[in-house]
Amino acid sequence: MTDQDDIPENEQTKSSAVIDMDAKMRQAAFKVGDEVTMKVSKRVMIDGEEKTRVSIDAFTIAGRHCHLSHWQYKLEDGKGLPYDSGNWVPEGKLDAI
Repeated sequence: MTDQDDIPENEQTKSSAVIDMDAKMRQAAFKVGDEVTMKVSKRVMIDGEEKTRVSIDAFTIAGRHCHLSHWQYKLEDGKGLPYDSGNWVPEGKLDAI
């Protein structure tokens, strides 16, 4: 293994990774309308103290798109409201019900 000091400074942060634009798109794990679960952290007041509680909440897939070969989803809660102001959620954070 090469010591970092042996590599010229302009080469130390260089990356040879290239996105293959001709690569086949990976198939999405979920479609619009599917129900999923996700671990969610919430700030709650307990005995006058603010604490973080983690729960597994259920959502419905409201939208999806593939960004740089990674699927992302828009979620709705049980009341039909967008999760996290409608921000995209990476597929890896979701589990099928």
